[in-house]
Amino acid sequence: VFGQGMIGNFAAQLMRIAGALRVIGVDPVPRRLEIAAECGIDEQVNAATENALDRVKTLTGGKGCQIVVEATGAPTVAPDAIKSAAEMGTVVLLGSPRGSAEIDLYFDLHRTGVSVIGAHANRQPFATRFDDPNPLDLVLQLMQKKRLHVAPMLTHTQPGFRAQQLYEGLLYEKETYLGALLDLQAWA
Repeated sequence: VFGQGMIGNFAAQLMRIAGALRVIGVDPVPRRLEIAAECGIDEQVNAATENALDRVKTLTGGKGCQIVVEATGAPTVAPDAIKSAAEMGTVVLLGSPRGSAEIDLYFDLHRTGVSVIGAHANRQPFATRFDDPNPLDLVLQLMQKKRLHVAPMLTHTQPGFRAQQLYEGLLYEKETYLGALLDLQAWA
């Protein structure tokens, strides 16, 4: 999973819950990788200090990953995410990257059989059968059962009147802000 912000971390945890034998988290922010480890993500790759694509290939014995999630939203990350996929693998563009990225359609997709999926919420079915759970209900159940870890990602809590400080921290201080909780009961 490229990107270990909240969305990427949740995606990585859900992969583990769904049965992945090993999940690799990639991010350039060391604290996010530490939090990923606290949440049970097996391997952490620091994209600021090592070549993420090379490291993923090494960790997978040169094969790549069956499922790769791009959760950064940065179009420049998409080519490495695609190249990290194994033959016939799937790449999920969960981070909604906006902009252009250069990929070699033949070598990166056609020859390898890699599939790329856009993952806007409105593109996902809520149920495939009448008894399938709503994904939101399922996530809440996993949190309640402590199978989906949230607490390590909660880095800041502020009273309601400091909402702007939290929003600015999330926007401009990605090294220290990951999850923010706005306490609406604490107005004083």
